[in-house]
Amino acid sequence: MAHPWSTNDNQNGPYDYESLRGYIAEGVQPANKTYIYQNANFALFRMIIPYLWKGSFKLLDPDSYTEKLAEMYVEYVSEHVLKPMGIFDAGCKPAGSAQTLFYQFGEDTSGWNPSDWTLICGGGGWNMWARELAAFLAHLRYGNVLSAATRQQVDDERLGWKVKVGDHGDYLTHGDDLWDANSCTRGMTGAIMDFPNNV
Repeated sequence: MAHPWSTNDNQNGPYDYESLRGYIAEGVQPANKTYIYQNANFALFRMIIPYLWKGSFKLLDPDSYTEKLAEMYVEYVSEHVLKPMGIFDAGCKPAGSAQTLFYQFGEDTSGWNPSDWTLICGGGGWNMWARELAAFLAHLRYGNVLSAATRQQVDDERLGWKVKVGDHGDYLTHGDDLWDANSCTRGMTGAIMDFPNNV
């Protein structure tokens, strides 16, 4: 499956199955044991979770294991993570006929659809309504998805966070862009932030 956007920078890939296999085969070298945020780390869950859940890759048809693993990953996350949060419609491909399209601001151009991300879902690619995303973030921050100790470790070790120093301390943040690689114009920018005053 072709990526719907650029995949060659250090954060965003590529994280298709063959590339992930290559990262694992290469291993962690002493020279690169530094903090570099990479979505490939999260994309590995698409392989690890089905393996731990169902037990063995050998149970799968070799000709379709990539697709099967991706489907199992989406199923597991939907059933065991999202539905307990009250999120029932999330997936890794656009649903329904009235899909959200991206446009270049101020131009009369056709809309862009990011397409089906099932085979590359991981660090990105989940489709949610704004309320579902807000519920997901609230459950992570205030709910019992993570234990208090784990949540503190995530913050202390900056796991998935970037840090902006502000007037009141460290602001933990993460954001990203999604755009049409063919035009590099149609898309979106988003960010979340965790403030020191528990907001």
